[in-house]
Formats: sequence, structure tokens, C-alpha cells
Amino acid sequence: MYFSFRSTVLPHITFMNKCTTPEHWKHPRRILDEYVLFIILSGEMYLQEDDARYLLRQGDYIFLQPGHVHYGYQTSQCEYYYIHFSPNCLDSWDCHEISQIMQIIIDNNKLSYQCDPFGEDSYTRYKLFVPKDRHIYSHSTLQQIRLHINELEILESKHLSHYKLMCSSLFIQILILISRDFVAHLLREPPAASSSESHNDIYALIQYLHLNYSEPITGKQISEYLGVNFDSLNRRFKRETGYTIFHYLRQIRLNHARELLTTTQLKMEEISVQTGFCDQYYFSRVFKDEFGISPKKYASSFKNTQNSLHPL
Repeated sequence: MYFSFRSTVLPHITFMNKCTTPEHWKHPRRILDEYVLFIILSGEMYLQEDDARYLLRQGDYIFLQPGHVHYGYQTSQCEYYYIHFSPNCLDSWDCHEISQIMQIIIDNNKLSYQCDPFGEDSYTRYKLFVPKDRHIYSHSTLQQIRLHINELEILESKHLSHYKLMCSSLFIQILILISRDFVAHLLREPPAASSSESHNDIYALIQYLHLNYSEPITGKQISEYLGVNFDSLNRRFKRETGYTIFHYLRQIRLNHARELLTTTQLKMEEISVQTGFCDQYYFSRVFKDEFGISPKKYASSFKNTQNSLHPL
């Protein structure tokens, strides 16, 4: 079974803690009206939920579902984290839907490349998937999860202002880490959309473009930076993102230009230089081709809208 996180719902954390069990311990029998996430730190846990039995060891996790009976079916000793959270923030998917889930994950990757930073797509269309139970393969991911849960423990113990909201935020980060580890492992398995090496090249290129968009960038520079053939990389990039490399670079520059147009008083010449366009006239033409409005009119329209919403 798999779960997808409802990104429009804030998960409510009931309580959480770390538990070190005594020897020959067995989990009590119970039915809850909320989810529980167990993450095993050491030892073994023998857990049954309805008719399904699970043997959980260090680095394993499981989501226990509301309304289902769970209990220990054999004695053991272990150390584990547990987090109880609200039942309305996850949707369940059956195992036979894995091909659909795989396609959604691939589409999610394209969406993450293409989505408008000024829009709502990252909240409304992007799906975050986690399996019901799994081993966390990445040591660094497990360490990051430990750090977040330690922060949760501190927040719970101190009860500072708005600590519940902070707990919810940290819990979402934990879900993201679990999901990323799952997706990274899934995409390495056939039938993956592309190899792990290919994904690494794409991610490295995207980081490079975001860091260097204000400078002139050539195909030769990209090829030398990544040590790959540019034409081959460009084809793989188009397959992954839906854009050619330089079209994608242009989108990055235009989005940064939109930000500068709406948040600064910079002149068009200054904005064109800071966003990597060769001159303000080329910048204006490209901007109008993309958005159907000149940069000056775009900035003016935005400021007029803001003034009407917040009159002096």
C-alpha cells in the first residue's frame, strides 16, 4: 500500500516521542482514530495490523492506519520513534496502482521543472508518495530524519509559542525525506524513465543554470562542466523536462526578471543585465513573446493591482 500526502492539509501532530522498550516487550493491542508513524532505531519490532505481519528492523518505518487493529505478535526489544498525526492528510493507494504512481512521479519531476514559481501548481498538482512500510536506504536521509525528530522532541518539551505549527512543518519535512528516498530508489529500478546517472546529470545541470543564469552560458561550457556531449544531454533534458536546455535557461531568467520587476525599482537595463540577457531591447522582446505584455506594462500592472488591494 502507498499513501499520497494532501499538500493543502496541515497535518496535526497529536504527540510524538522516542521509546526504548524493556526486554521481552510486546506492543499492546489497540485501535486508533489517527495515523501513527513508527521509525525503528535499533533492535526488532514484531507488529501485526489486521491480518498483515511486519518484522521491522533498524532503518525501517511503517504507517499504521486509523480504524485498524494493531499489536505485537512476538516479544522483542527495540528503540523507535513514534508520531501520531491526523487522519485527513493522507490518501491511500493499492499496490496494483504502482504503474500509475510511477507515471505520476515522472510527471511530478517534469512539473517541478516547469511549474511557475508565481503559481499554485507546487501545492495543488504535485503528489508526494510514501509506501506504507519500507527500509530507508540512505544513511544521510535517516540522519536528517533523526535531526528533525530531535527538533520535534525539543518543541514538544518546551511548548513554545506556535510549537504545534512548527511540529507540523517538521513532520512534512520528514515525509518529504521519506518520499525522496523512495522515489530515488524507484527510479533506479527498471522500468525507470532514465538511469540514475542521467538523473544526476539533469539535476546537476539544473543547479548550474540556477546558480549561473546571470552570466553568459554556452553549450561548450555546459559540456565541459558536466563532462558529457551537449547534444545528447540536450535530448535527455528535453525528455525529462519538456524544455531544451536554453529554453529552460530562458525561463529561469524570465522568472527572475518578473521578480525584479515586481519587487524593485531597477531600470530595464539593470534588470536585463542581472538576469543574463544581452541587452534591454532583446530582454523586452523575449519577455513580451512569453507573457504577451512588455516588461514595463507588466510592472505597472502589478503595482496598480497592489495599490488597489492596499490603498493608502
